[in-house]
This record gives sequence, C-alpha cells and structure tokens, in this order.
Amino acid sequence: MKKKLLLIAITTAILALTITPMVAFAQDQETTTAVRPIKDGLAIVAPRAAAVGQLISMTVFQCSDQTTVEGAGVWAVTPDKVESLKGEMSNLKNLSPVDQDKKNEELLNLHGIFIGRTDATGKVWHTFNTAGSYMLVTFKPGYWHDMRLIVVGKPAGTIPRLVIDAPDKAEVGEKITITVIEKANQEPVKDAGVWALSREKAEAIKAQFSSQSTVTDQDAVAAQVENALNLSGIFLGTTNGAGKLNYAFENAGGYLLVTFKRGFLPGYRPILIGSTPKVLSIDAPSKAKVGEKITITVTEKNSQDAVKDAGVWVLTRENALSVKSQMDALKTAGDANAILAQIESTLNIHGIFLGTTNGAGKVQYTFENAGGYVLVTFKPGYWPGFKPILIVSEQLKPTTSNSAATLQ
Repeated sequence: MKKKLLLIAITTAILALTITPMVAFAQDQETTTAVRPIKDGLAIVAPRAAAVGQLISMTVFQCSDQTTVEGAGVWAVTPDKVESLKGEMSNLKNLSPVDQDKKNEELLNLHGIFIGRTDATGKVWHTFNTAGSYMLVTFKPGYWHDMRLIVVGKPAGTIPRLVIDAPDKAEVGEKITITVIEKANQEPVKDAGVWALSREKAEAIKAQFSSQSTVTDQDAVAAQVENALNLSGIFLGTTNGAGKLNYAFENAGGYLLVTFKRGFLPGYRPILIGSTPKVLSIDAPSKAKVGEKITITVTEKNSQDAVKDAGVWVLTRENALSVKSQMDALKTAGDANAILAQIESTLNIHGIFLGTTNGAGKVQYTFENAGGYVLVTFKPGYWPGFKPILIVSEQLKPTTSNSAATLQ
C-alpha cells in the first residue's frame, strides 16, 4: 500500500513538472500571437495618368479577399523622395509591429503629401494642382503598404493659344505691324517670338507641334519648338508690351508667320509679300448663235482701262471650274509671280486659244459649235478674268436654257 502511494506521488510530481512548462509556453504563444499577428496586404487602384485639375478616385482593397478597406491613408510622394522612403521603411523590420506602424506613418508624412483616408467604400478623392509624376502610397496600421505610380499632366486644351494679327499682303520693304494676343482673353502678349517660314517648312513644323501637344513635359517641348523654328524660319523679333512687332520683308514670296512663347500653343498667319497683281475683266455677250462673230473686250477690273495683248481662251464649263479652283487656291500659296507663270500653260492645256487683244483691248471670234462655255483672259502681271457664254444653234431659242445663269 505504501509502495502504491509513493508511486502515485512520484507520478504526480513528474506530471506537474511536465505540464507547467507547457502551460507557460502556451500562454507565451497566445501572448506572441496577440502582439505579432500575421499582416494582410493593401492594394491601391488609381488611374495611371490624370490631368491637372481633374478629380480622380483611388480605391484601397485588402489583398486576401479583395474587400475594400476603410480608413487607409493615401500619400503622394515625388520621385526624388521615393527611394529614400523605401530605404527608411525597410529599416523598420526589427521594431515591434506597433512601433513599426507608428514609424511608417511618420515617414510617409515626412516624405509625402497626405491626400486623405478612404471612406466606407474604400475610396478617397483628390485633385492634383501641379503636373508631374507621383508615387501613390497607401498604408493602414496592421497592413503592409502598397505603391502605385501616377503621371499628372496639363491637357493641351487648357494651354492658352497665341493668335497673330497681321496684313494678308504687303510690298517688299513695306514696314508692317504684327500683333500677338492670347486667343481666349484677347489680351496682348509680351515677349512672344515671331518667325517667318516658307510654306513647305511651315507644314512640317505644324505637324511636329501637333504631335507634341499632349506631352506632359512642356519645358522640353518648348525647347524643341524654339530650336525647330530657329532652324527652319527667319526670326523677326519679339513683341513689346503691347504685343506688337514691326518688320519689313526684303524678299517677295508667300510666308507663314509663326508666333511662340513658353507656356502657350503657337499661332499662325499666312502673308504674301510682293506686288499685288491687277485683275482682268471680260466684257462679251452672254449668248450668241453658232457662226455669229462676237467681240470680246478685256479691261483692268478696277480702272476699266483696255488691256492690250491679253490672251483669251475658251474652256468647257467643267474645265473652267477646275482651273478657277486651282487658281483661287494658288492666290495664297506663295510667290505671285511664280504662280502667274504657271497659269498660261494651264490654260493652253485645258482650253482653246482664241487670240490676243488689240490696242483697244478687243478680240473677235466665231463659235462653230453650240454649248455652254467659259471665256478666260490672262496676261502676265494680272490675275485672270472669267466670263460664261452660251452658244446656241439657230433652231434653238436662248431662253429655253438657263445654262449661262448656272455659270455666274
């Protein structure tokens, strides 16, 4: 009996020695688990790009189950501070979770711009007022943080545009005034540069400017624009406080005036430099019969003086409309003298030459075929004149057709 009691006492003592450390270990585990819980991660969803002044939303989710997280802070960190922030946050691993969370917020407030905390739907709203790239960082105690890059730019539509006011035409050596204003408010713009470009180079420059209008780094764009203008054009000068610049062209030709200043979109204005050609006018019957000799008189449109040695051609209505359209387009396309040199060959290709006017500005002609025609007169140094004419056979009454009226 005594042996049994001794055996029970020894067993009880052994059990007590064994259980006590296990209970203590279990309690330590419970305490450790309560102090150092396993963290979930955050994920921030936001636009990759936004415009200055644009209201955007950012949403923060819990990584494990994709539920939204309320109360998560969001910061915007500029590129020059991102690496420093990452390095300092990685050095917090040896701190307790509570201290680590506290220090993380301190670092974010130190290096970043606090945007706000998410609402019950996990969203926070913000408007950036300054262009640039930012690293969005979201953090909440008890979670691992997340980062996402966003680029904020100034949309082309909000950049003010320059406008040029200048004459359409001017003589060589004539001093002209060029005025530059801001399109929206019509205010004069000081220190705007003005260049003159040939039409060919101007089209290439305009295409280049258009492709750069959405680039966010406007300083880089401005440098490229100024360099391209200086390489391709003639620098005329910069505007004064009234937005004005005076200049006299030394060479005739068609130019495109371009104005540019940093912070503005360029402005354009065509100008023709050189003597302005006079315009010819034709006086002839509106209707005539086949075989009837008609008299065609050519005069200068403004003075009504007769013009000698002016050529006269007859064209079908279709060819005449095509030629007239080409000539109208050429009027603002470049050097007037060079353009006029092309007109006579064009008329010889598309029309029938009737002859040249005498000292009284007259030429006579007899049509052999009925139809609707257009008389065209041209002489070097003048813009052409046009006159529709309807030729009918003797059997037809001119009043039965309104073809001539359609040519007016």
